[in-house]
Amino acid sequence: MVKTITSPERAIESRSSFLWLDDDGILVFINKPVPVHDLKGALENLEFSKKISLGKPRPLLVDMTATKSMTREAREEYAKAGVDSIVTAIGLVTRSAMSRIVANFFLSFNQPAVPTRL
Repeated sequence: MVKTITSPERAIESRSSFLWLDDDGILVFINKPVPVHDLKGALENLEFSKKISLGKPRPLLVDMTATKSMTREAREEYAKAGVDSIVTAIGLVTRSAMSRIVANFFLSFNQPAVPTRL
């Protein structure tokens, strides 16, 4: 059974995620269940993030539950988000074994530039 992803009306939908700025100033991503999260999707998400946050670096909360796979290039781009002053910290939420593997791989091999917790 496929679970439907819901997001606030103000969310922007990219090819791989839903993104919005919540009432507390936290940038929120909910990843869609696309086959592979790739570099093109990562670049699109980061560009939308800049627009949503009005250029101000913000904490990022990512729900990776639907994430099945992510390319090395996409992981590297997300890891640079702190260097590029897009985010100040990252929180990764997982509720599936596969997304936990992807998240741990990201944390182990890409070493984000900002504090990141799973």
